[in-house]
Amino acid sequence: MSASSGARAWAWLFAVYAAVAIVFFARSRFVSGGAAWTVAVAFPFVATGLEALTSLFVAGLSLAFGARSGTRALAAAYARARFWPLVGSAVLLVLAKDHLAQSGSALEQVPYLMAVLAFAAIGTWALVQLVNAVRRVYGFGWVRAAAVVIPAGVVVSSAVGLSAGSYNIPSGAMSPNILMGDHVIANNLAYGFHLESVGLDNRWADPERGDVVIFGYPVPGPDQGKDYVKRVVGLPGERVRLEDNVLVVNGTKVVVTALDKGVSCKDGVPDQIHCDTQVEQLGRHSVVTQHQDAPSCALRGACDSTWPARTRPRCFGSSPCLYFGAGDANPEWPDVLLPVDTFLLMGDNRDNSSDSRYWGLVSRADIRSEAVLVW
Repeated sequence: MSASSGARAWAWLFAVYAAVAIVFFARSRFVSGGAAWTVAVAFPFVATGLEALTSLFVAGLSLAFGARSGTRALAAAYARARFWPLVGSAVLLVLAKDHLAQSGSALEQVPYLMAVLAFAAIGTWALVQLVNAVRRVYGFGWVRAAAVVIPAGVVVSSAVGLSAGSYNIPSGAMSPNILMGDHVIANNLAYGFHLESVGLDNRWADPERGDVVIFGYPVPGPDQGKDYVKRVVGLPGERVRLEDNVLVVNGTKVVVTALDKGVSCKDGVPDQIHCDTQVEQLGRHSVVTQHQDAPSCALRGACDSTWPARTRPRCFGSSPCLYFGAGDANPEWPDVLLPVDTFLLMGDNRDNSSDSRYWGLVSRADIRSEAVLVW
C-alpha cells in the first residue's frame, strides 16, 4: 500500500470525525450557554489523534508478538479498517439519538435495545476489520492478531470511557437550560479521578458555584447512587437561603436581572402554568433560572419562593421531605449552614425540581463529574 493511499485513508477518517462534529457538537451548546463551536473544531483533531495513537499501540503490540516491521503499512490498513464501521456508527447515532437512554415500560425500551444491539453489531464488525488488518499486514493467524487488537481496544476504550460520560435527562428540573430528553456530556476528570469499583477517589479540584454536576443520589433507598444532575448554588461553610426567588449567600443577594414573564416553563407541566425567567450571577457563571409566575402559583399552590420554609415543604414522589425550618430543626434560621465538604444543589427550574431543599445536602464524595455540553 502506497504512502499516498495511507494518507488518503487517514484524511477520510478525519473527514468522518469532522462530519460528526458538525452534526452534533456544532448543534450543541455549553451547559452554561453559548454554542459549542470550539469543541466542534477541536473534536476531529483529538479523535483522529487518538486513532493514530491506537494504531501505534497496535503496532507496538504486534512487534512484541514477533512482527519485524510494517508500522506504516499497519497505520494505513488501520485507517481503512476503521472507516466504514465509523461511518455506520455515526449514521446510527443520528438515527438513534433520541432512544439511547430511554427508560420506562418494556415497550418504550424497544428502540433503545435495538440501538444497543446495532452498536454491538457495528463494534463487532469493527473489531473483525482491525484483526483482519493486523493479520494481513504481519501475516499473523486470526488468534494471534486478535491477541494484539483486543488489548489495545480495551485500553483505549476504557481511557475514553473513564474521562467522559453521556447522560439522558428524564425530567424538566433543569429547564430552561437543559430540557427533558436532552443528552448531557460530562467531564469525568473535572474534579478528580473517581473509580468506585476499586475504591479510588483522587481529587484535584472542587465544584464551584454555578457548576452543573453529576452526582450520586445520597438518600438511602432504591435510588441511592443513581446519577442526578443539578447546579451547585451553595459551597461548604456558607450560609444560604432563598428569599423571594433570589439566592442569598452569607447575607448578600446574588446579582439578578429579570428577563421574560409568563413564558412556557418547558418542563411538561400543563399549558396554563407559566414561568418568569431571570439571570443569576453564580460565581463565574451567568445562569438563566425560572420560577412559576404568580397566577400559576395561585393555581397550583405549590411555589417555594422562600427557603427554608417555616412550614414543612412539599414532597417530590418518593423523595423524603427534610425540614430546614426554624427552632431545633435548624438553629441557623433563616439560613442553612453548609457543613464541611457539603454542597447545596438546586435545579434551574426552581418550582419544579426535586433537589437539596427537599432531600438534603450533597457531600463532596457523591459528586462525580461536571456537565459540559448539551446535545
